[in-house]
Amino acid sequence: MRLSRLLLFGIVAAAMRSLPAMANGIEEGRDTFTAGVASIEVDGDAADWADIRFLGNVKFRAENGKLVLFEEYAGGHWSGPDDHSSAVAFAWESDALYLGVVVTDDSHQHASANAWNGDGVQVVFANAARDTVTHLYNFALHDDGRVIADHERGPGPYEAAVKRAGSVTTYEARFTPASLGVDRFRSGQKLGIGVCVNDGDKEEPGQKGWSGWGPHAAVFGKTASETGLVTLTGSPGDGDDGWTGQLTLVGEGATWKFLDNGSNQGAAWSKLGFKDSGWKTGKAPFGYGDGDETTRLDFGGNANAKHITTYFRHVFMVNRHDTIPALSLQLLRDDGAVVYLNGQEIVRDNMPASPAAMGHQTRASSVVDGHDEHHFYPFEIDPAGLIEGANLLAVEVHQANRTSSDLRFDLKLVAHGGDTEEEAEPAPLQLLGPGVNAADFRVTRFATGLDFPLGMQALADSSLLVVVSEPSGGGDSFWNSSGKLVRLVDADGDGHADEPGRTLYGGLPSAQTSLRVAGNLVLVTGQGKNRPITILRLGENPAAPLTLAGRIRINYPGGGWWHPHSALAFRATPGQPDAIDLFFQAGSDSNYAVTKKTAT
Repeated sequence: MRLSRLLLFGIVAAAMRSLPAMANGIEEGRDTFTAGVASIEVDGDAADWADIRFLGNVKFRAENGKLVLFEEYAGGHWSGPDDHSSAVAFAWESDALYLGVVVTDDSHQHASANAWNGDGVQVVFANAARDTVTHLYNFALHDDGRVIADHERGPGPYEAAVKRAGSVTTYEARFTPASLGVDRFRSGQKLGIGVCVNDGDKEEPGQKGWSGWGPHAAVFGKTASETGLVTLTGSPGDGDDGWTGQLTLVGEGATWKFLDNGSNQGAAWSKLGFKDSGWKTGKAPFGYGDGDETTRLDFGGNANAKHITTYFRHVFMVNRHDTIPALSLQLLRDDGAVVYLNGQEIVRDNMPASPAAMGHQTRASSVVDGHDEHHFYPFEIDPAGLIEGANLLAVEVHQANRTSSDLRFDLKLVAHGGDTEEEAEPAPLQLLGPGVNAADFRVTRFATGLDFPLGMQALADSSLLVVVSEPSGGGDSFWNSSGKLVRLVDADGDGHADEPGRTLYGGLPSAQTSLRVAGNLVLVTGQGKNRPITILRLGENPAAPLTLAGRIRINYPGGGWWHPHSALAFRATPGQPDAIDLFFQAGSDSNYAVTKKTAT
């Protein structure tokens, strides 16, 4: 479960109104795409796409709040679809994700050396939850006939082709698993993708507006929540879910978050949930003193008392981590470094063996100079430290002395494939996503007057799932009860169950009164201070038994009774069948404050 938001009851209604349609700014009902299997030759010819449905003329929310087909910018003028319109489509194979974009434009111009600055396409990729931008690729047809393709955020490379015939320009791109940071593409995989189709205006250079599918994922900041959701379906037919060869998870010259102010960051900075929003962003290699660093670091105001430690963080995505049998890491460090994977130390190089925990004033073991300053040192890493989805590499680089003339850092992480893989267990619930801390979940006031929650919910076949509490232990008290979930069927529609209900799950904690269904998950809550919230998975059909996915508990300070119904809104996390967003408020007659969230 992902508790990603917390709302006071007084503003829950407004927040819930914002959840359904157009949460990503794309026209309602046209913000998802189901991509089938196809083999596309990337040559700028749309013939391979003949049997694939394109999404065309999709409206989106402009900066002025209006739904538009085209957003004018910087003096640009749009006179209608003949002036500029676009359509997008996606297809896939196990080793390729294809993008097709067909643009009708009365005039094509691209004089800039930058792929984004003129008539061209920007493609933003996000994780399935659409809360993290993972990659950004741009490609365009230059006025001189060249195809310009770059990777603004991501390892690259990728294949692109653009051709123009009359007033129609066809863009095609092929993204390999390596270019999107996964081991391979699979049926059921979900990605957030936003496509911005930039448009120049006659002879005026640069961007003068845009259309596309979620173009605001790219313009006015790279925004994951503005992407549409693409789901891969079908089967490539290769019958092999393993993989061979190697996959670059973190490439040389990657983009990292970094902190170069000389502060003591303790231990939390190396963990996935740490908030690094105040850190700087740059591309490797990092350093100072050599003059060829991509990102120059600040060593402080005194050249004779430079900062000893500089911190780096990089999040990368892994799909089916259990299929990766081996990892190799190559580290460029001047002078020494300690590397962490998801908070666990995996490499300590040119650093003292003790103390076990490095301090921000701990110095490297020796000075690095000459050839060693640009050498990548190899290490074999245990892949057991990988997790499904977002992973974090954190590195602290230490100087040997305060008067050191230079510093340098870069890193490469490569996954090596095998011939077989074991069947994966169902993914656990995601309790906290990247960048989320338990300390964020706080409520300071409680508003009374909540409606009693629903004790039944409709399933996919219109049968009802009902929560039932029964006395147990010889008593008749509601508080001494056990709970279960029962399915009722009313096939003839007479308002009465056709037969006694079938229990789909028993053994719920006592006093369960409320349930919600969203996606593949069922949430059950009940009365009583600090009682757990039970999360269950639906079966393969509405009549199948439910299985326990996990429980969470919201802890409240102080004693006394609290209102029983903490879950006010509950939805499946977009693109993640085994994650939920839980919008809750909590409190009591005494206006208790929530100080923390703990998982049980």
